[in-house]
Amino acid sequence: MALMEVEIPSGFVVDPVHLKDLTRSHANVHLHRTEVMDNKAVLYFDKLGERHVCVPVKMERVQPVAQPAQVFAHVYDYYNPETRTSTPLVMNLMRNVSICSMCAECIGCDSV
Repeated sequence: MALMEVEIPSGFVVDPVHLKDLTRSHANVHLHRTEVMDNKAVLYFDKLGERHVCVPVKMERVQPVAQPAQVFAHVYDYYNPETRTSTPLVMNLMRNVSICSMCAECIGCDSV
């Protein structure tokens, strides 16, 4: 069994309905269970081969956080967790967002 842990960035939550639907829509890659725990989405695969697997994890921004810290997806063997790999997640939507673009009433922080 293989696990994929997807870290959830500050200000975001995982869509639980979408996460549950992944088990049906990605059955061809042997995804059989998903859950959210400790600020990460965990996806359980019966097996993973050497081919590329891309599983989209839909997140929604619930707090105004600009330029959140880098988060990662980790994949590892459940029975041998030392056998792992990690990759940074790309959040194109948030890449160039400044805190000033999120303020409802900007007080001129650009001039500070």
